[in-house]
Amino acid sequence: MNRFMGWISAIGILWPLGGAASCGGGGGVGTETPPVGEVCTLIGCDSGALYYGPVPLGGVDPTTLEVRACMNTTCDTQPLRPVSGVSGIFTCAGTVFASCQLQLNGATDDLQIQTLIPQGTDPLVYLKDGDTYQVTFGVPGQKPLVTLSATAGYTVYKPNGPNCGSTCKQIQLMLAP
Repeated sequence: MNRFMGWISAIGILWPLGGAASCGGGGGVGTETPPVGEVCTLIGCDSGALYYGPVPLGGVDPTTLEVRACMNTTCDTQPLRPVSGVSGIFTCAGTVFASCQLQLNGATDDLQIQTLIPQGTDPLVYLKDGDTYQVTFGVPGQKPLVTLSATAGYTVYKPNGPNCGSTCKQIQLMLAP
């Protein structure tokens, strides 16, 4: 399992989204020490750009789809693959930059995408306001089913409190016109 989010459980998929800090711990920094007498939780968070929303598949075979994500001049392209033993769930597990999940629900299918930062990198140093994101989701060589973009004005999250570990920076990807 990658650091993207620890989201496969025995009963399904768990993935907190919507710009809030998410459990996982891959992109957060945790060097702060709480004041004497305070206790810190151990909630991790992932830094980068996030998207969650419906995707119009229109009968397209999910195994033909890919995500291409660019942050400034760094790009990564990842194909979707079915999750072994779980019906209707597809993932792309980027080792460089992008990870995603597609959940087939029948009437509406849900797409979740997160850009990643290099493991061990301090998001407070690596991610800068003004970073630009361009993300497409679709069949290679065809018009994308979804195009997302954002220019970063990051929000800093400290899910364990102001004096506790795990600090991350996030921005919400938006549908491009």
